[in-house]
Amino acid sequence: MRPDHCHRDRLWSFCKALWVERFPDWPIYEGLHLDGPFNRSAAINTAARMAGNWDVALIIDSDVICDPRSVRSSIDIADLTGRMVVAHDARVMINQAGTTRILKGFRGAWDQRGMFERIWYDSVSSAVAVSRPLWESVDGFDEKFVGWGREDSAFQMSCEAEAGPFLRVSGKTFHLWHAHAPEGQHTSPLRQANEKRYEAYLAARWDRDAIKELRQ
Repeated sequence: MRPDHCHRDRLWSFCKALWVERFPDWPIYEGLHLDGPFNRSAAINTAARMAGNWDVALIIDSDVICDPRSVRSSIDIADLTGRMVVAHDARVMINQAGTTRILKGFRGAWDQRGMFERIWYDSVSSAVAVSRPLWESVDGFDEKFVGWGREDSAFQMSCEAEAGPFLRVSGKTFHLWHAHAPEGQHTSPLRQANEKRYEAYLAARWDRDAIKELRQ
């Protein structure tokens, strides 16, 4: 994560309070990346190192809340199978108005009409469980993805090459609204570079040696 001293910080403050309330015994490690364009991979890898000798990690974004039962199931399954597990089968993208209502204390259904922009059913990000052996075998997230996106899909393909197809549990993850980062624009050189690297992962998919070579 990267503090912005504004809306994104408010989102994390809100979400973190709910995570602590629902999982009081689970430590939270905040991976920061402050130099240059934001690098989500580097932030996640930092958090993993901070956590020390962990067994199973749940990798979350700073603007999401998940179904607690799905989260616990994803942790158990990741531990049992050694595979990457996505802790939802629906990622609900809350809209700006809905996010404002939630931050002001709205406690109705977050997925009711008028509260969200769309729902992703194929997300491999936002809340992902991974065992320590799998994490070490793929060497964490690929820090060559800088700026907007695709590091999550690259991590998925790395995990699949090592341990087999990723798994998904039933449940919802709610993603609160924030403005898009400039590097997310299609014309951004950073995004274009990430898309090119993502295509290389697709070409190497399921080939463990090819993916490891790609990450050298």
